Amino acid sequence: FPPPSTLKIMSAIIGPLVEKTVSNDLENQTLAGTRDYLLPKLMSGEIRVGDVAAQPAEQTSNIIPFSTDLLGRKTLPVDKTLERDAVMVAAIIRAFDSADFVVGNFRYQKAMYFMRRRLAHSLATTTKKAAGPYDGALRYTGGHALAIQRKYIREAFINGRTGNKPASKISEIECLITQYGLQDALKWIVDKFKYKRDAEFECLATVDFAMNELRTRGAAINVIAIQNNIASDPEWKPKLTKANFTAAKIRSAIAELETLFGEET
Repeated sequence: FPPPSTLKIMSAIIGPLVEKTVSNDLENQTLAGTRDYLLPKLMSGEIRVGDVAAQPAEQTSNIIPFSTDLLGRKTLPVDKTLERDAVMVAAIIRAFDSADFVVGNFRYQKAMYFMRRRLAHSLATTTKKAAGPYDGALRYTGGHALAIQRKYIREAFINGRTGNKPASKISEIECLITQYGLQDALKWIVDKFKYKRDAEFECLATVDFAMNELRTRGAAINVIAIQNNIASDPEWKPKLTKANFTAAKIRSAIAELETLFGEET
């Protein structure tokens, strides 16, 4: 457990973010209520919008613009990042869905990890959990939670498994996929990963995460270095006892990842 001093620092950072989230939720509810009240009156002509002088458009494209951080990763305002992640999660679950099965949290998390890698999005909240890489924030307070709230997806239990299915408002993500420029990355995810077995998926994501850590430190990337990286974390060390984490499997994963992200090697 962290010492009180660390908890105090963490609380000082997280507290304002939680308060902002609550404030935004309340504001969204107010705006939604106002919209639902005014829109029928506008459509029926009961109320009219006064004449307003035309203003020159500041943005002619419907694509939401990105800025980049010091590492060249694409960034958005917090509210847009949350919405974009919800759309990404929902799009992945819809693409991976099949009639008799649910899309488990394990699979959408791995697909989300690689989609973020493809789009050069931040992986700051991704951690080395046992079945990771795993983003707890994505599931509980981020894009997954928002996708459920907006009814893009729903939790379901089918054939003895708990997971996710498309929900009643899944069609609403179509225009947002275009606005956030996700079409190509989504097609890439489906082409490369939809039919991966879970064991292979876990190995690829784990090895890729380890390679990125080694790359950040300027260290050599090879099977032994990756094994040592995995072994250095208590939650990841047991992976090395699995059949999908033999030296041969790790070597194969390196080769596949070099093909997928060859420009980084």
